[in-house]
Amino acid sequence: RRNKLCSQWRALSPSDVLNRSGQHRCKLVFIGSFVDYGSPTMQDLIGPANIIVVQRNLLDPAVIHAIDYWRGMRRVVVADLDDEYENLPWSNPAHEFWIRNAPGLPEAPVALLTEGLRHCDALTSPSKVILDDWKDVVPGYWVPNWAQGDWYLNVQPQKLQPGVVTLGWGGSVSHYDSWVFSGIKEALEQVCKERPQVKVKICGNDPRLAKLLNIPKEQLVLQTGVPPKEWPHIVKTFDLGVAPLDMRDGYKSYDNHRSWIKAMEYLICGVPWIASKSNTYAELAEHGTVVENTIGDWHDALIRAIDNIEFLKRDAKRNRKIGWGLTLENNLDKLVETYERIGLTTMPQLPQAFYVNWTTDEKSLRERREA
Repeated sequence: RRNKLCSQWRALSPSDVLNRSGQHRCKLVFIGSFVDYGSPTMQDLIGPANIIVVQRNLLDPAVIHAIDYWRGMRRVVVADLDDEYENLPWSNPAHEFWIRNAPGLPEAPVALLTEGLRHCDALTSPSKVILDDWKDVVPGYWVPNWAQGDWYLNVQPQKLQPGVVTLGWGGSVSHYDSWVFSGIKEALEQVCKERPQVKVKICGNDPRLAKLLNIPKEQLVLQTGVPPKEWPHIVKTFDLGVAPLDMRDGYKSYDNHRSWIKAMEYLICGVPWIASKSNTYAELAEHGTVVENTIGDWHDALIRAIDNIEFLKRDAKRNRKIGWGLTLENNLDKLVETYERIGLTTMPQLPQAFYVNWTTDEKSLRERREA
């Protein structure tokens, strides 16, 4: 539990809610332990499983050996990806690893990922675009990023400054290009001049964004990153949420492979929002405002929202019930049904083989002969 958001949304939260349901069981295993599949501990932990989900790490041959072993034992193994590695922008710290190739790997990471996916029975992702990218390699199933509902219980509206309109956003260091190439940067700079009551609240641990925005200091609020469970309390301090994306490459854009997390969080918290027009937010677009990535469109949408903020907040409050319909607790049956569908589709095709890493040292050979 190292506070990695991808693991939180794709592993920790689903397992917590599955186990709390009392109907299903889910166990978490670090990938370094997963590869030791022959140990009694891993046999006891993983052996009873119907479905095994491997998140992201499909590069190491040891992981692929473990996947092959469990498939040979007639277990369904599903890969899970929530990022588009083949097109990581240079501004993303992971670019060095994925695009320029990590030292010590026999092939480019993306090539190894492709091979790893071929060893899996299915791929799940919160992005339909990611599933489309890999459809010729592995069957895909859409599993959205549903929110952990108990985080949002008893989150009270914050006492906001009278007369101040706070525009909020939070994200990781992978979003830098979203600000540079969406048009929101220049639009916000204009809006802050035209509407001095506006404050822009940037949440996260990317110091580049504060330097990027040419906004008066008194109108810029910086909030450091917080643990995921505390994030709803921060979102509640926003009058208006924004979700810019870099869409320069259209459908193939890196940001077009993201999930709907930001729009969903705004919905659950009753915060009106504006986002870049994209596949990312297409499922929820009718409950917010989506704009083309031009300075003018962002500027006009922001001004309209600021000037009508009280009306939009009342409307967003009514939309909270739609957001609550996007929690894990309210979609647990869908999650389980997806895994059941994968299992029913896959089981007849599983190999009738028993995989094991045989060693060739004399002692092991002698012990096997004696056995």
